[in-house]
Amino acid sequence: MLSRWKSAPSGWLLAALMVLPLAFLAVFFVLPLTGMLARGFYPDGAWDFSGVAEVLGRDRTIRVIGFTLGMALAGTTITTCLGVPLAYVLYRLRFPGRGLLRAIVVMPFVLPTVVVGVMFRALLSTSGPLGFMGLDGTPWAILLAYVFFNLAVVVRTVGGTWEGLDTRAEDSAATLGATPWQVCAPSPCRH
Repeated sequence: MLSRWKSAPSGWLLAALMVLPLAFLAVFFVLPLTGMLARGFYPDGAWDFSGVAEVLGRDRTIRVIGFTLGMALAGTTITTCLGVPLAYVLYRLRFPGRGLLRAIVVMPFVLPTVVVGVMFRALLSTSGPLGFMGLDGTPWAILLAYVFFNLAVVVRTVGGTWEGLDTRAEDSAATLGATPWQVCAPSPCRH
């Protein structure tokens, strides 16, 4: 395999092109991160980790971590409770306009996070169309944006998996007279 890289000029070109993103990451991510960590942990020419316990022990830090974990838990729960049934409807059922509805629901999946944030800020600000709700700057606004953005991820991931499943067993059960609940219920004979 190495001989193929050495003999083919396109292999060297490919290797050179692979170096480009690595150099970008080194200059714009690794270098600033290393500098920031060095300023924090190696301030006067000696390693000093005493600030870590101090910062993590502050009330504000504990509140921020608690708020972050709480929002993540609430957002994940709401997104999953909304996304799984929506994925079922959009990927397992057939109805007119399904493709359009699927495209609308999955649209946030392709939007950059910053665009979603700016959109929610514009909608919920006091001068925005939903400003009358008084959600601007509240945890509810953050939760709504989180659910809006991640709903597309859940629907796309779960729906794509469901779409690929074989439905012959369910179709056969329905043809033989099973109700929708009987089709979904696990059989006592299955192990």
